[in-house]
Amino acid sequence: MLKKMELYLLLLVVACFIPKSAGRICRKNLREFEIFQSIKIGSDNFERTSLEVIINLENYDIDEMFDAVKSYQIRLNGESDELNIRLYRNKGDLFLSNPVAEKTFYKDSDE
Repeated sequence: MLKKMELYLLLLVVACFIPKSAGRICRKNLREFEIFQSIKIGSDNFERTSLEVIINLENYDIDEMFDAVKSYQIRLNGESDELNIRLYRNKGDLFLSNPVAEKTFYKDSDE
């Protein structure tokens, strides 16, 4: 019988061989994205949220990714008056402030 650590390592190795056609890269976190930083600034009548997001997929549609992040944010924290999302390929790009794309959503519109 495999020990707990051996089983964990085996699962990690198997996860690393998920075909690239599935659109995933082998990373610790196999979710589509991870929110690296979230900043919320607000007053009594206005709230602004800024998200720094690392994408864990090789192939993705940028508009669909923005919508997925926005939906996730609203589900967790409610809707802000202004939501700014910056997408990054990896932590290195994030630390160099080199986003793949950036988009701002406003509460009463889609843009």
